[in-house]
This record gives sequence, C-alpha cells and structure tokens, in this order.
Amino acid sequence: MTRRNTVLCGLFVAAFLITSPSASLAQAPAAPAAKADAEASQVKELWYAVLIGGKKSGWSRSTVTTTKDEIRSEQEMTFTIKRENATMTLSTTTEFIEHADGSAKSMRAVQSMGSDPTETLFEFTKDGVKLTTITKNARQTTMLPMPAGEWLTPSRVETFILKSIKEGKKEFSYATISPTSGTTIVTESRTQIASGEGKFGDKTVKTYSYDVKNSAAPTIPIRETIDEFGDLVNQRMETGAFTIVTTKTTKEKALADVNAPEIMVGTYIVPHKPLPRSNQLTKATYILRTPDGEAPAVATTSAQSVTPEGERSVRVVISVDAKTPANLSPEQRSAALAATTLADAKDAEIVRLVEKATKDVGPDPAKRAEAMRRFVHSYIKKKDLSVGFASASETARSAAGDCSEHGVLLAAMLRADKTPARAVSGLVHVPGLAKGKGAFGYHLWTQALLTIDGVECWVDLDATLSATSRFDASHIALVVSDLADNDTMTSMVSIVPLLGRLSIDVIETTPAQEKPDAK
Repeated sequence: MTRRNTVLCGLFVAAFLITSPSASLAQAPAAPAAKADAEASQVKELWYAVLIGGKKSGWSRSTVTTTKDEIRSEQEMTFTIKRENATMTLSTTTEFIEHADGSAKSMRAVQSMGSDPTETLFEFTKDGVKLTTITKNARQTTMLPMPAGEWLTPSRVETFILKSIKEGKKEFSYATISPTSGTTIVTESRTQIASGEGKFGDKTVKTYSYDVKNSAAPTIPIRETIDEFGDLVNQRMETGAFTIVTTKTTKEKALADVNAPEIMVGTYIVPHKPLPRSNQLTKATYILRTPDGEAPAVATTSAQSVTPEGERSVRVVISVDAKTPANLSPEQRSAALAATTLADAKDAEIVRLVEKATKDVGPDPAKRAEAMRRFVHSYIKKKDLSVGFASASETARSAAGDCSEHGVLLAAMLRADKTPARAVSGLVHVPGLAKGKGAFGYHLWTQALLTIDGVECWVDLDATLSATSRFDASHIALVVSDLADNDTMTSMVSIVPLLGRLSIDVIETTPAQEKPDAK
C-alpha cells in the first residue's frame, strides 16, 4: 500500500457530523416517525438540498412529530463524495424524543460512513443516561452521568429562539445537546446580521440571518437563516477547503441526482520547499500557520513538541526516537484500554487476530506491538478509499479500508493485548502528491503506550507502512483520540477549520544516519 492511498481518512467524517442543520431548531434528528392516532398527532416535514463546493452532493429531511405524549424530532442526511477515484456515500439518522412537557426521554444516532452502520442510543433515566451502542457484531451498554448544568431540549430551544426573535434580541445564546455529540453540552451563540423576507411556494415569510458560533466547533464560521416559525431556510459552513450549504427546497429537488465533489485534492498542503526523502526523516522542525484567526491547535506527544511562533503559527519539532514520559492519569490509562464501539478489544475475532499476529513473538510488549503493526498492514488486503471510518470489528472481518481502518484495528488489537493505545489524526508527507511536487495529506495512525529504555511513553505505529518501513518525522500529529463511544469523533472537529487553510514551512530535517540538511 502506498502512502498516497492513505491520506485524509476519516477527517471528512468529522465535518459531516457538524454540518447538519442545528437540532436546536426542533427539526434535526431521522428514523421512522412513531405511529400515533392521526387525529392526535401533528407532523412537520421539511426537505433540504446539500451542496459541497457548489455541487449538489446530497439531501436532508427533517421531521417533527407531536403527539399528546411526546415530541419526536428526526433528521436524515445523506451525501456522496469522491476521494481520488473512489466514491463514498455517508449518511446519518438522528432522533430526539421528548416527553410532552419538553423534558428529555431519549436520543439516537445511526451513522454509516461507507461501512456497516453504528447505532448510538441514549436513554434518560433517574439514575443517569443509559448509553447503548449497537453494531453488526456487538452491543454494549454503559451508564453515563446526566449532563451537568442547564441545557435545553430541541423543542425548548425552538421556543427560546422564537421568544428571542419576538423580543427583538440581536444576540442570544443557549446550551443544548444532540445525538451526534452525545451528552456533551454544546453552546450556540447567535448574532443577528440581517432580517428580511423570503418567498417559499406561495407564502412570503419574515427571515432572520445569524452568525452562529458552536462550542463544539468554535473556529468554523457558520451562517444560518431561519424564518419567523423557527424553520431553517439556509445554513452555510466554511471549512477552508470547501463550503457546505444546506438549503430548504422541495422533496423532488432535494432527491434530485447528485454530482459528487472530489474532497481530497483541495486539502493537500505543499510545503514552501521540497522535502526529499521524507520517508527517511528521523527529526524535523516545521512551522504550521493559518492565514487568519487563531494559531492551529497541534497535539504534544512523546515524540512531538509544540511551541507558539507568533499569533497564527506554531513551531513543531519531531524526533521519532524521543521518549518524553507520557505521565497518564488512571482515567487516561483506563480510556486507552477500553473496549469501545470503534475499538472493541473484547471482540473474539480481534482477540483471534492478536493471537495469530503474536504466535511466534515473546512477552516483550514493544516486540508484540510491532508484530501487530506488521500483521495489520498485510492483513488488510483491500486498500479501499470507499470506506469512511469502519470499526475495528468490521475491519477484522472485511480486511478492507484505508488508513483509519488500519489505525483503529491496530489500536483494538493492542488493547486486546493489554497495551494502552489511541488513534492519531494528522498529516504525512507523500512524495507523489500535487503532481509529483510532494505534499502533506491528512492521515491516521496509532500510538501504543510502551516502556522504552525504562521510560513509559507513546510510541508511533503506522500500520499503512510496510514491514521494512520505519516511522518517519514527516508524520505531524494534530489530534489524539481514545476512540470513546461518547466522543463520536468530535475530537477531530478541531482539524476541520484547517482544511485548505493550513500552510507548512520546512525549517530543519535530519534523514536517518545523516546530519541536518537544512537550517
């Protein structure tokens, strides 16, 4: 598998999770509506076209069903994208059920990223929130505490927004939760920038446009227009590499043919000077910068240090042989060993693969980790960009996927072998990208917590590299994730604003067994 075929991985999935029209307007969250007496229920259904980079990529349907006992807010969104020559369809279905008094009863999300669907169900009880995750191969249940602090359900948010409009407020904010962000409270702040009128069918209604800041994605510009009834008319989100627009339309237009956009090429980052022999680098120093706004958020790891370099840039120093102690808390260690939906270390098939990978290896954790890395590389025979973010359990059975599947399967196998592990989303230099100029592309790999020369540290393991390839300093870690169920990839959201906006200066590099070639 070439490095060219592993870039980008699941980052678009993170963008996907935060693009859907806000659940706070009581028209987010989809599954079949609850059956109810037709005379005792009210149903509102709205349809939207989804455009990415100006191309019709998919559709969204929002439904709110109100009965005497409950309020059910549902949303279904599906869109298609291209990654090089591979086409991938992503879909999400969400549902939020409230009691008649507006208190939370349950919420649900079903996500399919070109792979088997994953269902996440949250049930609100007097003892907390019961979280159940369901995949093709497993079902897991755990209890979570109730979200701390005050927050509003979808119908109450809609009431709050309509009340704020009626009172003439130009700025207001509220806290809520959604099925895709789990029990993490999200704050939305709205600043009105315009008001006017819009014609929809044969009706003319008042409209209000807002700049929206979402605490789950604070650096992503979002602009929404809603009408006097609280219905979303238009949402526009800028990610840097592409603009995602959701526009109210008819069912027929929403379901019209799509023209899938290519989303990889625009995210490639060509450094300011060539980076020869990038796959042999043992040390490297880079400056990462954005053209405006805040400096990019970059993770610090055992092999990577980060320091501010001006208002909008950071200096990143990578030494693949560095052994900075990890110093994990008990909670962090437990999270790095947990059996989760994405990395189910208890899956019998994953346990079997660990045994197969390490059958001729002794007890040394570092040697076992490397044996598993090499095994995953050869085991995933179908290097497939059409899979978005499959779980380790699915990959263990399909033996297909791109870098995210390699990384997540390896993390699950390490955990099954009692070695703490996590996933890293970041960048890697690929000589063949950008018409042969060489460029950085988005990538995912694994880190294992190992004791090296008496120091417990995070060790980078890239299962997309061949058995004879060594991890190199052209890997820049941006975000780390313990792949927790209640995270739902929100840890990746901070990367989305960097797509198409990040630049990289190469300051110093050290190839293997050589002195620095640039200063």
